[in-house]
Amino acid sequence: MICDGPFVESSAKILQNCSKVKIKLFSLVEMAARLRGERKARGLNQADFGALGGVGLQTQSRYEKAETEPSASYLGALGISGIDVQYILTGCRAGESLDPDIALVVDVLKRVAAPTRHSIVYLVQTIASTPAFSPGEYRYFQGEGIVPSSFYNSEEGVRLSSDTKPAVQGREKKEP
Repeated sequence: MICDGPFVESSAKILQNCSKVKIKLFSLVEMAARLRGERKARGLNQADFGALGGVGLQTQSRYEKAETEPSASYLGALGISGIDVQYILTGCRAGESLDPDIALVVDVLKRVAAPTRHSIVYLVQTIASTPAFSPGEYRYFQGEGIVPSSFYNSEEGVRLSSDTKPAVQGREKKEP
């Protein structure tokens, strides 16, 4: 891939990456070396890695020797298997374009078992759908839960109005 050369890229993500780092013209030899490196990093032999991409041992060997350019279907199958195809093609890791904290979360999610990953994703979705609390706007009061600070005298922790209910859905005091 090249940023200002004969290739036209429509993806905003690729253009964003190009603005950060100039990548020289595509090299089949360098791509083959990255492909081989990804296989070895996973501890797989050529036959097993090739199977992830839907090809045999001889085809995988040709890809790694830069004798043949990998097909889109092969690269797509590798991507589905969790291989970083962007890195194989460009030398830039997929996570490099993410904010560091998001990249860290992605890295952690890749390393945990699927049930744990699903639980973490559910937790994050729940947090994201919960109304945000401005600092000092809400407080926890024993017996009441989380309620707006304006409902209490902050020094004494006494409710100012007994007929006013908290405005945050799902956090109201349960009346007997």
